[in-house]
Amino acid sequence: MREAEFKAWLAAQGYAASSIATWRSDARKVDNAYDLDRQFDLDGGASMLAELAYSRADEAAGAPNPSRLDYTGPLYSNLADCRAAARAYFRFRNSEARPQGRFGELDREAVLEAVAACDAIGDVAQYVAGLELGQPTKYWLVLDGQRYPSKAIVRDALARRDSDWLPGGAECKTALERLGFVVIDWPELNRARDAFLRQMPNFSDFRAAVGAYWDVERAYKNGLIEQAKAIIARSDDDRAVGESLYRLLSVGGSGLPLSWRTLSEVQNADPELRDRFYTALGVLARSDGPLEEAVPAAARELEALRDAGIAGLRRGEVLSIPITVWATLHPDQASWFKIAKIDEMGRRLFGRRLFPQTEFRDADLAEWLQLMRALFGLLDKEFGWHPQDMFDVQGFIWVAANPDAPRELDPVPVWMVTSLWGQEDGLPRFVERTEWSLLTDTGSANNRRVREMQVGDRIFLKDFVPRARDLPFDAGTGIVTALRFRAEGTITEVSEDGLRVGVDWQTWPEPRTWFFYTNNDAVWRLREPGDSVYADQLRRFLLDGEPQDHALFLNDPFWRDRLFGAGASDEMPTMQPTNLILYGPPGTGKTYRTALEAVRLCDGSAEYPDTVEGRDALMLRYRELVDARQIEMVTFHQSFSYEEFVEGLRPEADGTSETGGFNLKPESGVFARLAERAQVRVKRGAERLSLDNRAIFKMSLGQSNDPHSAWVFEDSLEQGYAIFGFRDVDWSDPRFANRDAIFAELEARFPEERITSQMGMVKSPDRFRNQLKAGDIIVASKGLNAFRAIGIVEGEYEYAPRPDGRYSHRRKVDWLWSDPDGVPVGELSPDTRFSLDTIYELPRTRLNLQVLERLLNSASDGEGEIGPEGGDLLPHVLIIDEINRANVSKVFGELITLIEPDKRLGMPNALKVRLPYSKREFGVPANLHIIGTMNTADRSIALLDTALRRRFRFEEMAPDTSIPAFIAAENSTGLPLGAVLNTMNRRIEYLVDRDHRIGHAFFIGCETKANVDAVMRDKVIPLLQEYFFDDWNRLAAVLGEKDKGGNFLTCEIIEDPMGEGGEPLKSWRVRSQFDEGAYTRLVSGRASSLSDLEDEA
Repeated sequence: MREAEFKAWLAAQGYAASSIATWRSDARKVDNAYDLDRQFDLDGGASMLAELAYSRADEAAGAPNPSRLDYTGPLYSNLADCRAAARAYFRFRNSEARPQGRFGELDREAVLEAVAACDAIGDVAQYVAGLELGQPTKYWLVLDGQRYPSKAIVRDALARRDSDWLPGGAECKTALERLGFVVIDWPELNRARDAFLRQMPNFSDFRAAVGAYWDVERAYKNGLIEQAKAIIARSDDDRAVGESLYRLLSVGGSGLPLSWRTLSEVQNADPELRDRFYTALGVLARSDGPLEEAVPAAARELEALRDAGIAGLRRGEVLSIPITVWATLHPDQASWFKIAKIDEMGRRLFGRRLFPQTEFRDADLAEWLQLMRALFGLLDKEFGWHPQDMFDVQGFIWVAANPDAPRELDPVPVWMVTSLWGQEDGLPRFVERTEWSLLTDTGSANNRRVREMQVGDRIFLKDFVPRARDLPFDAGTGIVTALRFRAEGTITEVSEDGLRVGVDWQTWPEPRTWFFYTNNDAVWRLREPGDSVYADQLRRFLLDGEPQDHALFLNDPFWRDRLFGAGASDEMPTMQPTNLILYGPPGTGKTYRTALEAVRLCDGSAEYPDTVEGRDALMLRYRELVDARQIEMVTFHQSFSYEEFVEGLRPEADGTSETGGFNLKPESGVFARLAERAQVRVKRGAERLSLDNRAIFKMSLGQSNDPHSAWVFEDSLEQGYAIFGFRDVDWSDPRFANRDAIFAELEARFPEERITSQMGMVKSPDRFRNQLKAGDIIVASKGLNAFRAIGIVEGEYEYAPRPDGRYSHRRKVDWLWSDPDGVPVGELSPDTRFSLDTIYELPRTRLNLQVLERLLNSASDGEGEIGPEGGDLLPHVLIIDEINRANVSKVFGELITLIEPDKRLGMPNALKVRLPYSKREFGVPANLHIIGTMNTADRSIALLDTALRRRFRFEEMAPDTSIPAFIAAENSTGLPLGAVLNTMNRRIEYLVDRDHRIGHAFFIGCETKANVDAVMRDKVIPLLQEYFFDDWNRLAAVLGEKDKGGNFLTCEIIEDPMGEGGEPLKSWRVRSQFDEGAYTRLVSGRASSLSDLEDEA
């Protein structure tokens, strides 16, 4: 065998000298009997390893030696050692092929020679200077716990092989890693050390059994190690041992390494699968084989169990469970394992992506163990901390990556801005010009934010990733958005144009990616410190370089439910659909809560403080999403029908019916339109088209109500042109570059006609030929009330005569979106009709540019519909106000089944129905959420349709005097508003029921007593009149003044005017003013005194 090269490879892997000697000795024994190189060339060594297989059960049964090796001692342990050595040699052979290109000029032996030369000099600075190189800073080769300057070592090694290649620092790192060596980012390790020491004050040595590290990280782990060893020593069978170990490491304490959720999923699995799971862990725990053999065997059994039905055994669990179980019993060989932490370690300290595959691979495990050994050596020899085992390395990584007492947040304003300039990557332009800018001022929120920027603010360039791939954590099958940051800067110059700021840019050598809490606006301002835990972590990520704590998001119920809900697919989003009804009495904040939920569902989070400013910011974002048509609202009423909600027949006003001047056509209702819109992917990132610097024209492609001209629209889309009519005149000559020339030509050609410059035959050719530019947008109309296609002009005017002399003009157009049935004009503009002109420019101020841009980016990319890589399915929300006021079964019809979460498109039990009028198939997408509101004073929840109640989650919105906005009103007015509201509601609940209580929102925003008086007079008391049907005695009882009034009411006794002995009548009225003590007396139930009444008089 190639023993010298094998030895060099083992050294590069970071194994101790004693381990290297043992493996070489055992490998020689196997080589003498089998010829290791021949076995590798035959089948990678698989058949030989199978022949060497020998279990503890074989040994107990007295089975003979199955191999060619001559052993008289214990067969099980001897053959296990030989298998481990052989596997190591085969891993070496897999990696020993020389790299291609110039990397092939370097070999391991040369690297080790250079390392020996550095050791011989004894001084790194002197060694580096001798090679005429600068002193190293970033990358260092790690070998046996020592670090060596990677660039100097590689240059020296290449010179020893007479190579003239002079690679840079990053190339030297790559060259060493290709040969199996470890290279560490030394400044990052020092930052990790500093973070560790901030959290572990007075730490100096891992051996100390006192102090913060011992108390927080080590003591409880030692206890678990001892308990685990006691479990495997019991006489229980392997299954019982496996279950006891998993429970030990997952439940009953804090800081445990395994997931209680997986335990729950295993317990709910098929009994046979559950037994296999626990038995696999028991066999692993009791194995006397090497780690490299035992852990992969257990991991592959877990993968088989996942495929057989235990869905909770995701990639992260398949890795963490066997490694953690083994490490707990063998802490000198491995440590507890969490994929997110390990990935962070690999990326941050070594610039590597660990465990990149979706399935378990032996090579990935070996790579991680090699890096852990390298860190162990550095902590021992470079830091002098004397780690006792791999658990100390793991403890260092965990603490350094998750500081519990972060530094004080820098309050500087932080802006995150798009890296796009139009459709291109703007990074080179922005850096070269020392600026960042938008293309146009459309009066948008982005322009407003640019005007808010100030000199000294920090600014970061971002790319939005709608569906991040190759995640550094286990996200199940869920969709995770991300921001990829590539440059940072400081604003040096501001302007009032809403377009540009000067920036001192610093580009990053490697992009950094942030997940979950994201935003796709061109300009996004980070929230102030303390407003949001997510924003605070993003601030540290950007300003301090701290890694993202993925676990913070993965443990948040909002993200966890969406990631690990129903199975995902590429066709539909995996976000669990929300069917929610908020119910409660009037004034309990249902409207505000609805807006908050809708924004949260669309944006992924909605962290707005419960202040006036926070509420204003929320409603601004809510209106933006309404304008973008991601949120729709409809109010149910007694006359609301299926035809308005799902689909009905509508008269087509410009039809050609022979009987009545119109015909009936199917038209989608609000719910169906929103469902169709939610199923269309929208391009993101560099492929996204922008409306900046583009004029937008409406154009007719034939007459939509004339079947004889239907070919104009069809040919236009099929051939990629906009085909234009009017007179058969060739306008190609450059002299027709203005309207006057066109007018003069038409007058000359048609002298018998009375032609003016304002006629369509003059205006329209001028607009089509001259005003319409390449890059402009054409919106193809369908009659006056709808549009049916959108495209981008790609070519200049062309004359293409036809035999009949009609429609002889055309422009090349890339039609990006079309709907032959047409979409109402109201989707694009508050104007409900187009004008009669064949072609004219649409004013941008009258257009919903967000909707138009979305339609442009929801089109085919030439290879069929946009796939998950190129576009995103945006969340949509339908808000149904007063959902209990309509006949819900009648309005929803067959859709009452389709809205169930598991019946949504893309879900396990997806269903479609055929609609009654259009006869088309229809389903409800999973990214369409439904939020209903219900005023319980109108109708009790108990009276709702049972089918509706089963399909929605109901959340009560009760009066709440503890919310900050209500408390602010109480403090501002100086009145006991909480006691007043609670007292009235107790009385209402006694006299009527809890569904008719008064909500806290009535009083939010009150700043003075006069404000409160107005609320009582104009809102609360009229509502009570309605509740009690003008029974003023009961109304007065709620106000604490039964029979006599005096606080808010005046009661006058009217005697029988007939004098016939009739009962006196009480006449009630609301007092014109409420005195200072009225609210206190309401709470006490005492009416005002006679003097109070006299004061008013």
